[in-house]
Amino acid sequence: MSSSATAGVPDPSPDALRALPRLGATNLRDRVIELLERRILDGSFAAGGRLPTEVDLGEQLGVSRTVVRDALRVLEARGLVEIKRGAGTRVRATTADAYVNAAAMLLIRSALTVGDLLDARAALEGNLVVLAAGNREDENVERIAAALDAFAEAVDRRDPVAAARRHVDFHTELVRATRLPALEILILPLQQMMLATSLVPSGIELDDPRGWRVETHRALYAAVKSQSPEAVEAAAAEHWTYTRGPGFKDIRTQRIGELYSSPAQLVNDTQVESWD
Repeated sequence: MSSSATAGVPDPSPDALRALPRLGATNLRDRVIELLERRILDGSFAAGGRLPTEVDLGEQLGVSRTVVRDALRVLEARGLVEIKRGAGTRVRATTADAYVNAAAMLLIRSALTVGDLLDARAALEGNLVVLAAGNREDENVERIAAALDAFAEAVDRRDPVAAARRHVDFHTELVRATRLPALEILILPLQQMMLATSLVPSGIELDDPRGWRVETHRALYAAVKSQSPEAVEAAAAEHWTYTRGPGFKDIRTQRIGELYSSPAQLVNDTQVESWD
């Protein structure tokens, strides 16, 4: 019995292998990528299960092992498979990593500035908080309150890394309060990327509580809880007007690609530790 079968995930069946078409000689690598990606996304190759070996795939598809290897490396970069020497290639469990990394790379390679990113967030989240206030249930209010308390506690103990993470949690709960499941899939990964490296205005140290504006976030929470349209509009405006102030003047003009050299830096919150 194979190790994947032992783990409860079967290896591809002979029928699944026989169903793979042979390919011609044009753009072989891209065609292999497209084919395998489609089979992974439609579940033909189960998450957690092993793909056929490079040799088997090459024979089934009628291409060289080099073409297969190059295609698998691209799929690994996209977050669809995991390649381990001696253990073969396995399909990764479904995550938003590939989605987030692709968006992060597009931002890094663009001419967009941090100001552009902040303005996009303001437009997006200004509408999300309205939806959250209108759709939230009591359980959402409790979760937002808990996230806000954890954020405030991290700020009080002057822990910028924890504060950045709890900041993400707070805004994540606001998205969930919209009670629109599709938004969670579409927006939460982008929220993670946009919020994980929380910006503190120039002239304020990362561990200075003033830079995190906890009271502004308390106003957002109170507005969603009250479900008052006027309170929501005022709290959202206050939250985002601050990022257009003098403390953000220099950071707003910097290109995203100047601050972050890789998607991992933009997506993860470790960068907050090294900001001046």
